[in-house]
Formats: sequence, structure tokens, C-alpha cells
Amino acid sequence: MALSKNPLRNLHSWIVAYEKINGPPTIIDVKDKIKQLLVLEKVSTDKKSSKIYFRDSQWSVYVVLRDELIKDRCFVRDYKGVDLKAYIEEALAWSEKGNLSTDMGWKLTLKNWMRKARSEGKLIMLPVTEKTGFSNH
Repeated sequence: MALSKNPLRNLHSWIVAYEKINGPPTIIDVKDKIKQLLVLEKVSTDKKSSKIYFRDSQWSVYVVLRDELIKDRCFVRDYKGVDLKAYIEEALAWSEKGNLSTDMGWKLTLKNWMRKARSEGKLIMLPVTEKTGFSNH
């Protein structure tokens, strides 16, 4: 059974399937299934929070990072024209030295690096093209 994000839906689906085959489940059957679902949920949560190299993070892919960041209007306003590829390269190099983080932690790390660079006036920007006057994002 594929797990949904809703544990009650998972339990309900199991009960419906169980009833079709065996009739109504006993209290013991339901308790056992709840224990199994809790274990699966814990394993799923542990995978999400395990520390990984940046290269294994979804944020190491430029298009994925860009598409996620453009959902945040404030980010787009404050960081328009930033060279995301340069920050990805920095994170790759830094991570390869043994620095690990969670997948979500890597996204936050990139945003923090950009925030710090902006406050220090060192934000890495894309080159501006002469024809349009805009960067290439």
C-alpha cells in the first residue's frame, strides 16, 4: 500500500481492504496496523531529516532551486538577477569538504548565504547584457 501523507486515510484504506477480504478487523488487528503505520511514518520522517551532501539535495539542480525561489515574491524582489548557479557551485564545493545538512537545511543555507552577501554588499549577480539591460534569469 502506498502511504499518503494522511495517517488516518492510510488506516481507513487498510480497514476497507481488510473488511473486503476478512470481515471487520478486531481491535488487536487495528492496533497492530497502527503500530506498523507509525513505524513507516517514522522511517519516512527520518529519511527527510537525514543529513546529506549538497550534491544529493534537490536544491543542487538549478531549475529546481530557481522554480522554488520564484514562488516567494519577496525573494524575487530582493534578489532579482542573483547568480543562483554560482551559489550552487559554492554549496557543492563547501559540502564536499564534509559539510552535511538536511534537504531543507540546504535550501535555508543557500538563502542565508545570499542574505549575508546582500547585507555585506557582496551578492553574486548575473552579468547584465548590453542589449536588454537585464540579467539572464
